[in-house]
Amino acid sequence: MKAPDLKIKYQPKEKSFCSKVAPRQRGVALVEFALVSSLFFLVLFAILNLCLLFSTYHSVSYAAREATRWASVRGSTCGTTWPAACPATAANISNYVKNLNIWLNPSALTVTTQWIPNNLPGSQVNVKIQYGYNFSSPFLTTKLITMSAHSQMVISQ
Repeated sequence: MKAPDLKIKYQPKEKSFCSKVAPRQRGVALVEFALVSSLFFLVLFAILNLCLLFSTYHSVSYAAREATRWASVRGSTCGTTWPAACPATAANISNYVKNLNIWLNPSALTVTTQWIPNNLPGSQVNVKIQYGYNFSSPFLTTKLITMSAHSQMVISQ
C-alpha cells in the first residue's frame, strides 16, 4: 500500500512586519548614499584646500626668509665677494624671489624691500612678500586671500 501524498501549504494569516515595511524602503539606500557622499566630498575638498593654504603660506614665508638672507650678504661693500647683483637693489631682490623654484605664481608676488637706515654693513634689511591666494573649490566662490610674510636680517657685507 502506498502512502498518501500530503502537501501541506503554509499560509500565514497576516503579513509579517518586514514584508509590510520592505516595499516602502526601496531606494532609500541610494538617497542616503547621495546625502552622505556629498557631505563627505565637501569635507574632503575643504581639508585639501586648507592643506594648500598652509603650504602656500609656508612657501611665502620661505621666499621672504631666502630673499632676506640673499640681500644681507649683498650690502654696499660686497663688490669683490659677489660680482653679480652687488650691491643688491629692490629690483634684484624681487627678481631673486620670483626666480626661486617654489610653486607660487611669480606674477602674483609683491616684494617690498627696505633698508634701515641704509645698505651698509650693520644696517638691517627688511623684505615683505605678499601673495594673493584663491581657494580652488568646485562648489564655492571665494574672495582672494592675501598672505604676507616679513623677514629682517642684519647686513653682513
